[in-house]
Amino acid sequence: MLRVPHRLIPFLHALTLLDIAVALACVAAMLGFWLSWGYLAAETMPARVRRASAVHGTIGIVTLALLFVALRRPGPPARFGWMAFVVLVAALSAGLTIFARQVRGREPSSLQVGIHGCLAMLGVVMLVAYFSTPASYAR
Repeated sequence: MLRVPHRLIPFLHALTLLDIAVALACVAAMLGFWLSWGYLAAETMPARVRRASAVHGTIGIVTLALLFVALRRPGPPARFGWMAFVVLVAALSAGLTIFARQVRGREPSSLQVGIHGCLAMLGVVMLVAYFSTPASYAR
């Protein structure tokens, strides 16, 4: 089991990659909720919201990378964890379409934001459900 070196971060010595991935997924979900709330309430996206969406995307990509590494570790089969990973990759692809529209100077549609949000929420819920099962403790 890959663990964070305790001499670098003393209070995190017992965390695994899966623990960190779940925590980051929850942070990305909270930031995404704030972004979607602001998007639906405003007509245009201010610059600070664009910067926050870049942070949201970066956290999401780091989460997927950590989750990929954590699920490839030896241990019991992680089928439900892989299903959550696939749903989160679908949410990432929907988020990249939103990003592509923003780069072109156009506002994303509410449908795109809704699809991205629904896929991301489903993926995070599946990931937390997998994380709470005894099979994930062995990873």
